[in-house]
Amino acid sequence: MSKNTTARNVFRNSFTRREFIAAGATLASAALVGQSGRNSLANDRHRPRFHLMPPSAWMNDPNGPLYWKGRYHLFYQYSPVISIAGPKYWGHAVSTDLVRWKNLGIALAPTPGGPDKNGCWSGSAVIANGVPTIVYTGATWSAQSESAEREKGLVPERQMVAFAADPNDENLTNWTKIVQNPVLAAPPDQMRVVGWRDPALWKEDDTWYMVIGSGEIGKGGMALLYTSRDLKHWEYLHPLAVAKLDPSLDASRPWNSMWECPDFFFLQGKPILLVAQGNAYLTGTHSGHRFEQQSGGKIDYGSAAYAQKTMEDAKGSRIWWAWIHEKRSVDAQATAGWAGVMSLPKLLTRLPDGMLGVEPVPELTILRRGDRRVPDQRIEPNGYKRRLS
Repeated sequence: MSKNTTARNVFRNSFTRREFIAAGATLASAALVGQSGRNSLANDRHRPRFHLMPPSAWMNDPNGPLYWKGRYHLFYQYSPVISIAGPKYWGHAVSTDLVRWKNLGIALAPTPGGPDKNGCWSGSAVIANGVPTIVYTGATWSAQSESAEREKGLVPERQMVAFAADPNDENLTNWTKIVQNPVLAAPPDQMRVVGWRDPALWKEDDTWYMVIGSGEIGKGGMALLYTSRDLKHWEYLHPLAVAKLDPSLDASRPWNSMWECPDFFFLQGKPILLVAQGNAYLTGTHSGHRFEQQSGGKIDYGSAAYAQKTMEDAKGSRIWWAWIHEKRSVDAQATAGWAGVMSLPKLLTRLPDGMLGVEPVPELTILRRGDRRVPDQRIEPNGYKRRLS
């Protein structure tokens, strides 16, 4: 059960796209030195064309993907400062086809003096009583740094709720934070966690369930399970799942004892758990609201994708996203004026052997320009290069 919370004021975030860009220009002026404005971004030959990204500055985790009134909504971690440590907002983009995206601006911003004053971190979006609703992690710490508080055993994360100010607005432009925030102020009393963030939700009958990424030193990553009827009052149950410790990893290091961005869902009636590290997915059994992993794999074997997140579209298909982070130097990112892009969406399916199939969503076929067909060839590992043309 969460600790007692105090009522908070209601804050509305209704930034326009112009204000979104202006915020980046104002707060990240040092990072954008040498850039002559939006035209230089548009003419940057290294800037992807097919991947969603903000007008400028920093992007990381995908947040709260949602299908609503014929539109795909994808929120993401945005910062006007080109740095992983910069203050985090929820950027917001919308599409009708998963291919062409329009940035709408900032959906959620840190509230000065509020429980998310140091950042609106990752979370999820659901439809509750016909209203699009966001559940996310708010970051808050004292005058000291985040790392200083963690070293003291303090957890600088709170769980927050916001709802669409106008559910009839197909763009879901404005969002309102509820007065009851934070709806969860601290992790379970008996646990000494290394982190407590990135809520993911699903509903069974009239009950909401939520997992929060967490972990304890020496015990490994965990997905902590909570339950609620109204998204405002939550009760802690137990870990939905706990990592199987890898003997090759140093369990005394916090990074090796934390599951970030857990995502739990059912695919063709079978439970699937995703965690950010290694783009891993786990398959297994789900009984008594406990998940026992039996097998698993990776959705993406590259080293650039992270913070995977899924959504269900109108057809019931499971769509996957991830943040594609940078390999350029920090100086190169600052000079360019942007950093990070969203992955292209992928379709997850369940194969006959219980593992996951991964392929581009069919909507992406409109991006194809010509094709090449080659006869069957045998490709040996580490063999000669072959030109497929």
